[in-house]
Amino acid sequence: NMVIFEARHPVQSADPIICPDTPPGTGGSTGPDLTGIGSRFTDRDLLEALIEPSKVIADQYEATMVIRTDDTIDTGRLLESNENQVILNVDPYGYETLAIPRSEVAEMLPSPVSTMPVGSLDVLELEEILDLMAYLQSSGDPSNASFARSGADPR
Repeated sequence: NMVIFEARHPVQSADPIICPDTPPGTGGSTGPDLTGIGSRFTDRDLLEALIEPSKVIADQYEATMVIRTDDTIDTGRLLESNENQVILNVDPYGYETLAIPRSEVAEMLPSPVSTMPVGSLDVLELEEILDLMAYLQSSGDPSNASFARSGADPR
């Protein structure tokens, strides 16, 4: 079906697996640039990252847990840490800052949980998952061999 290339918002139901409004060649603070990701990782690695996003989290996308002196926990992308305060971006898909006075910080730890939600593939049909894998393998180029159909056209 090549669902990824037929809709204005590819794999719309699976957002934020792929952000279709992000120009090719750019990543973001939430996740990596997907251009060429198929040449950097095996199919198994890509699929595993989609199924178990917290299994391996690259340092540059790791969230930080700030445990406060009252035992509350705030989690987000660490933007700044100095003697006066810790500033987190607490919106993994946007930008919402939270400033925490340093006097309230008991401990800071890397979060063991990825900002990519678990179950992102659960809303997709098999063909959509295969299209997503082809998209990742091909850097979004529909003429790439990853999109070659085998056998009869199912339509």
